[in-house]
Amino acid sequence: MEKFANSNKNKWISFPEISYQERSQIIESLNNADLKNKRSHYFNGRWENIYISINLIPNLKKVLSQASQMGKKIIKETVIVPRKDLGYHLDEYWFNIAKPGEFTGWHDHKKGAMLSGVYYLDVPNNGGNIRFKNRLINKKYNWEIKSKTGQMILFPASQKHAVDINKSSRNRISIGFNLFTLPIKVEKEQSGYSSSKYYG
Repeated sequence: MEKFANSNKNKWISFPEISYQERSQIIESLNNADLKNKRSHYFNGRWENIYISINLIPNLKKVLSQASQMGKKIIKETVIVPRKDLGYHLDEYWFNIAKPGEFTGWHDHKKGAMLSGVYYLDVPNNGGNIRFKNRLINKKYNWEIKSKTGQMILFPASQKHAVDINKSSRNRISIGFNLFTLPIKVEKEQSGYSSSKYYG
C-alpha cells in the first residue's frame, strides 16, 4: 500500500506499489543494455545520466505512471514525464548508477519542469542519502532524506540537491525524471539537467 507524506519542506515521499520482481526486471534490463552511447553529463570522473528507450524496459512505464499520479496529488494538476514513445523529442527520465566511492554534486533540473523526482531501484546500506539546499540560507545543506530501495521522492525542479558518496560495496541504482504540466513546452536541449546548472 502506498504511503504518501508531505514533509512540509516541499519534499514528498512515497513507496509506490512496484514489486521486488518488477524492480529486479528493470535492473536486469539495465545491466543487459549497451550503455556506451547513451550517457551524458560527465562530472567527477563518472557519467551522471544513462538514457535507455522505454521500449527496452517495459516495467519502467509503471514507475513513471506512479510518478505522474503522485505529482497530480501534490499540485492538483495533471503532470507527465515526456517520452519519445509519447511523441516528444526527448525522454525526460534517466538512470543513475553510482558505484562505490561515487556521488552526485549539487545541481537543479530543467527550466520548465514543474517537479523532479527520483525512484530508488536498489540502495545498499551506506549507499548515500539525498540532500537539499535552500539558496537563500548559507548552509552546507538544509534537509536530508535517507535513500531507500523502493522509495520515490518528488521535489520542485528548481530545488538544488545532491547525493552523498556511496560508501557501500555495491552500486546505488536510481531513476531520475522531470514532470511537466500540460500543455508541455520541453526545451530543445538535452534531457535532465544542463551542465550550466551543475554546481560541483
